Amino acid sequence: TKTTLTLGCGILVLPVSSGIQVEELTWGEQLSSTLQAPYDVVVGCDIMYIREAVPALISTLELLADKTTRIYLAYGRNRFAEELFFEGIEGIFFMKDIPESDFDEIYSAQDVRMVLLTKL
Repeated sequence: TKTTLTLGCGILVLPVSSGIQVEELTWGEQLSSTLQAPYDVVVGCDIMYIREAVPALISTLELLADKTTRIYLAYGRNRFAEELFFEGIEGIFFMKDIPESDFDEIYSAQDVRMVLLTKL
């Protein structure tokens, strides 16, 4: 089982023995030889705000995922590219909203939307 790859912002705290490695990932480019896709889980936050980046983001998610990969995306006020992103994933990914009741109460906020994507 592969470890989690984080897109965008976020902090992941794990013991050194976990085998987690951090590596640069440029959207829209081929994966480096050290990134062994597909991944079990991909997490992205606040990545829906630049419309011009949507095609590169979608192509990168396609490279990272297979039908068993769970892609969690969370974003708040900065969602200028949301509609374009969801139009772009039609026919590629299934999208399900994660209800606010499933959010950790400490991090819950009314302006945050979280979705789960799975590859079709």
